[in-house]
Amino acid sequence: MIGSTIFLFLRLVQIVTLIPIWGMLAYFVHKYSDAGVTPPVEILVLFIVAIIATAWAIITLFQFKRYSLVSMLIAFIDLLMVGALIAGVYYLRGISKANCSSWNGGPVDFDRNGSSVSASYNSGWGIRVKKHCGMQKAAWALGIVNIILFFASALVAAHLYRKTERKEIRREHKATRRSGRRSRW
Repeated sequence: MIGSTIFLFLRLVQIVTLIPIWGMLAYFVHKYSDAGVTPPVEILVLFIVAIIATAWAIITLFQFKRYSLVSMLIAFIDLLMVGALIAGVYYLRGISKANCSSWNGGPVDFDRNGSSVSASYNSGWGIRVKKHCGMQKAAWALGIVNIILFFASALVAAHLYRKTERKEIRREHKATRRSGRRSRW
């Protein structure tokens, strides 16, 4: 019961953290396709993996009771998702060292077009955030979070499989005892 609840909670958190990844990266894919240019591999890999992982998380969330007997398969596919997310994060690793903002202190203002946040008053204080850099860095960080979440859900699914397997063994043992057939092992 607790294992199932933990698994379902992990799935919900995965969905909530995967949707912003492909939402932010879809912005870049759209920008590149409007310009008639193929989006960079760094963005496409994590974008595609996030969409596939979201679909997998939603399917297993709604069909969990039906899939509880094949928890080991769910654990295996979750580990495949871990590997795919690692590949996506690896390709987007260049953004990890980027400095997306600078801060001089003071009040903050937003641009009308939303492309940057800035504040520079007569005092010389201010902040500057690069929207594109910040979105890629946020997608990269959420990718790392999802690596951890999918690994944890794979462990929980494997635990649920072992627990289900033990129940089946006990049930079979009781059935053979009731029917009078005893094994000589």
